[in-house]
Amino acid sequence: MSKRYVRGYLLQQEICFEDNHGFALGENPKEAFAVAVWQFSEVDGSREYTKGRYFIGNDADLAALDFGERVSDYKNAHKGIAEKYNYLAAAEMSGEDNYNQIDGIPNNGFKPSILEQLREFQAVPLAPTDKDGKAQAQDIER
Repeated sequence: MSKRYVRGYLLQQEICFEDNHGFALGENPKEAFAVAVWQFSEVDGSREYTKGRYFIGNDADLAALDFGERVSDYKNAHKGIAEKYNYLAAAEMSGEDNYNQIDGIPNNGFKPSILEQLREFQAVPLAPTDKDGKAQAQDIER
């Protein structure tokens, strides 16, 4: 599967239905809104991407949720329309460590999610304050 770009964003996921409508998720770390989700229509092999929603890089998990919700909503609204089978994605899935990375690059490894990073975050305790809210001086041995 060759790399595909939409408006400068490298596509990470895309789903196309038999009625030639679908959704795509792309990333471009150079943009202020580094992740985007679009709806598209395909006519004669050419796609028109519309209804883009853009997310800052830290919200990549929200973008993935938006992608999933839009696909689910479309499936519910168009019952009986199946996804087109992507033979190349199926071949890549057989050897990929992480199904979130079905992108045409074989076995490109695990990328930890923002939620996992937040769960592992250890808060640093703040310095004690006095009754006025000012930080109290601490004796430091030198």
